[in-house]
Amino acid sequence: MGSNTWVHGHAQRGNHSLTYETWTGMKKRCNAPNTKCYKYYGGRGIKVCDRWQNSFANFVADMGEQPIGLSIDRIDNNGPYAPWNCRWATRKEQRNNRSDSKLVTAFGQTKTIHEWADYKGLPYNTLYLRLRRGWDVSIALTRPYNDRWSRSRIFPAKSAREPMPVRSIMRFLPCLSFYLSFL
Repeated sequence: MGSNTWVHGHAQRGNHSLTYETWTGMKKRCNAPNTKCYKYYGGRGIKVCDRWQNSFANFVADMGEQPIGLSIDRIDNNGPYAPWNCRWATRKEQRNNRSDSKLVTAFGQTKTIHEWADYKGLPYNTLYLRLRRGWDVSIALTRPYNDRWSRSRIFPAKSAREPMPVRSIMRFLPCLSFYLSFL
């Protein structure tokens, strides 16, 4: 067959499977200094294990096909791409496993701000700003969310086009008669 890409059946004439794209992307992030994300991966010392580096078949044997809606995630964010340190994860799981996630401890539990916001039913931005402004953690987590200043209260949605009230029209009549006098 001539080409190595035909062996595993995931790359045929420029049409690559999601799993194959993930494998090549993982290797680029760790090995190619000219890529945009290299500084966050290879630049930090993140490597691809020898078993996966040159064998897509080994990668698929260890990880399986990439499920729709999931992407590869390293369990230990500072560890390598290796079978014992990788999983298929949702965006939410990955968001909480970032190296720059802020951890907050309250009520004997440590979670990221995103996890606390989900757990308490608060918008993430509300909780983040409360903590950034110096609120006590327990108060920031227990104070109910007040949406009185939300956009929907300031600018209520109109179900149908309402006619302009008569009083509003009356305010413009003197101006209108002034301009009409020049015609």
